[in-house]
Amino acid sequence: MTQEERQERSRELIYQAALDEFGAADFDAVTMDRICSSHKISKGMMYHYFPNKEALFLFCAERIFLELKQYLEERAGELDSLPAFEAVKAFYVMRESFFLTRKREKHIFENAAFYPPKALAEQIQKLREPLRRLNHQFVNRHISRITLRDGIDPDKAIRYLDSISSSFWTVMEQYRRKEAPSDLHSMLAISEELMNMMLFGIAEP
Repeated sequence: MTQEERQERSRELIYQAALDEFGAADFDAVTMDRICSSHKISKGMMYHYFPNKEALFLFCAERIFLELKQYLEERAGELDSLPAFEAVKAFYVMRESFFLTRKREKHIFENAAFYPPKALAEQIQKLREPLRRLNHQFVNRHISRITLRDGIDPDKAIRYLDSISSSFWTVMEQYRRKEAPSDLHSMLAISEELMNMMLFGIAEP
């Protein structure tokens, strides 16, 4: 094993340990000592790669942002043949599907994106920017195909969809509590049902 491979293996070991801790507790509750002791990682190795908890959390957040971006990029092209509203709805459901089997990553994503530690907020915004650009590019591409209501221009529509993306997972958790979905298919169905109401409303015009 080369030195580069050993370093990559060590960083991956630390990352998986950090996923367990940051993925189960809020930022303030996690300590470097706890990560090391719970996962049998030497402090020497930990601090060789990450000088503090903040650097480790940023590393986790950046990796999750990039993995989500790659996941969406690989699949977003499949939606271009759909009607515009269906494409937008499917895009947001697709984002939810990424996290359905990644509970730890979801917890970290929500903490980083929606409740960031104050000292890290600016850095997290920069790390999240590539994902934001992807979202905007997709929505912009499809908004042009939608006949918007009177008084709603493309900029307002995009800002509304941005607000949905920021609150969707929280709303989803509240909405599905009584449903208690038991498998991936049923959870995706609930996601689509909720997104349909958020985009089209609940009352006849």
